[in-house]
Amino acid sequence: MKPILFVAYHFPPQGGAGVQRTLKFVENLPNFGIQPIVITTNATSESRWTPKDKTLNREIPSNIHVYRLAWHAAHNDDHDFISQIVRIGEKHKAEALISTHSPYPDTSPSGKAAESLGVPWIVDLRDPWALDEFQSYRTAYHRWKDIQKMKQCLQHADRIIMNTVEAAKAVHNQFGLVFEKKTSVIPNGYDQNDFLKAKATDKDDDRFKAENLNIVHTGAFHTALGMRSRRTRILNMVLGRTRSDVNHLARSAYYLLRAFDAFQNRHPDRAKCFNFVFAGKMTSGDNDCIKRSKAQNNITTTGYLNHIKSISYLLSADVLFLPMHGLSQRRRATIVPSKAYEYMASGRPILAAVPDGDAKDILTSYDNCYFCNPTSTKDYITALTKIHEDWKENRIATQNWTSDEGNFYERKNLTKLLASTIHDLT
Repeated sequence: MKPILFVAYHFPPQGGAGVQRTLKFVENLPNFGIQPIVITTNATSESRWTPKDKTLNREIPSNIHVYRLAWHAAHNDDHDFISQIVRIGEKHKAEALISTHSPYPDTSPSGKAAESLGVPWIVDLRDPWALDEFQSYRTAYHRWKDIQKMKQCLQHADRIIMNTVEAAKAVHNQFGLVFEKKTSVIPNGYDQNDFLKAKATDKDDDRFKAENLNIVHTGAFHTALGMRSRRTRILNMVLGRTRSDVNHLARSAYYLLRAFDAFQNRHPDRAKCFNFVFAGKMTSGDNDCIKRSKAQNNITTTGYLNHIKSISYLLSADVLFLPMHGLSQRRRATIVPSKAYEYMASGRPILAAVPDGDAKDILTSYDNCYFCNPTSTKDYITALTKIHEDWKENRIATQNWTSDEGNFYERKNLTKLLASTIHDLT
């Protein structure tokens, strides 16, 4: 077994989307002759982006060493924090160091630790850092500073892994050919074992009714950010806080519910059968959005669900809802929400409110989607009308995507790509 350090802030018992990628890599790397030693935070506090999911602890192999350090020091290039990583690496005779981000301030100390150990440094960016069009900054100057920080850190990396093709292109376009040569793509995916563990939720419970058209969204919305960006739009443009052509509010239920209100006004009898299930922790902004809609009696919320339970909700849906941010036609999105791969693995039809980019390309190949522009009420109404017609005529169908093209995105196959990178560098 080849020992390597895996530095990751997001790791069980934390839950949420950021944990899954690292956990599945750690779980599967030993199958390819690599023994990961995990270095993560000792923080126990819970937040919107670091919910607790203790069920994930059971997925950590018993022979994996996990070291939990005080993480606040990582944000200041703290010498003691770096020294702790180095000592752990020396103890296990680590032959490489992988660090996965966000948080992005961890990047520099991880690189310095790899340099002290004299081992290759692989940087895994789960989002494209300062090149992420969805990110907001205090001013355009702060965005520029973060781009410079990103360049300064990544120039020392032996390999940079992005999780979409568009994100890898953004790195090349921003930083040039030298970065392109050491940048590769390993997307997010799904774990077939998770689907074997998950059982479809009983349709007779109070959230799923067999006589209803059940449309499910899992995970978090970005309603509060979207409403704030809308209120401060002019100031954001003047200060350069956000990309001028990005609509953050679209990554929520806002436009869906506006469209459903209009659909309900036109077709009150048809609207009665719709049951929207929002499976995830709702914020006050999310709840306000729901209360302002006539659809509130057609909406059920669940609170945070552990990962396997969340997948069971996918399997119980008639249609899944995937909203992304709005973009102008001249820009392609650099991100793909990690839930998109699990949505496709479920085989369920997807109401995909997505801009041009990798997400739309992959979903188009999935060939079981109702597409609409993320900010177009008209598109949403058309999609809802079509979904209702197909449901009424029993044309809502599932497909076995995972046995064909989707097999590439199975976590074991993606881990094989990472293992190949590690072996090439060591």
